[in-house]
Amino acid sequence: MRKALTSRAGAGLLLVAVAACTSVGVVGYPAEYIATKAPGHVWITRAGNTDQLDVYNPQLHGDTLAGFDRNGGFFEMSIGDVQLMRAPLSSPGKTALLAATAAIGTALIITHIQGGTDNCIRFNPGGGNNGLPVPCGSYGAGGSGNTIGF
Repeated sequence: MRKALTSRAGAGLLLVAVAACTSVGVVGYPAEYIATKAPGHVWITRAGNTDQLDVYNPQLHGDTLAGFDRNGGFFEMSIGDVQLMRAPLSSPGKTALLAATAAIGTALIITHIQGGTDNCIRFNPGGGNNGLPVPCGSYGAGGSGNTIGF
């Protein structure tokens, strides 16, 4: 049971990671984008129409855009009839944020597993620290001063 839960959590995190690294944006040159990136899914608006079409596995055959619609039916149209194409694009900013979050989260988990020092600050008025806060453990075994725990 525990292994299944771990697998589901890992799959969920992987899905979030993939989603965090992409965003949907307008493609400036649809033919070049399909030829170079080979996307699995694009959204197309035909010239003179406001309806958005989902095209899965889009491919170019000369000047014809071919693919499959959402129901699995074959779809073809002239690439010149495409008024607007939206597609998944890489998002470096989101990827960097995801990497930073993963690094900080990993560091916090490791710190929690390994354990840490007491979460407290000691004040030693008139002592060698001139009344400034000093982390726990700085006074040695017989340290004096007031302790504030968290």
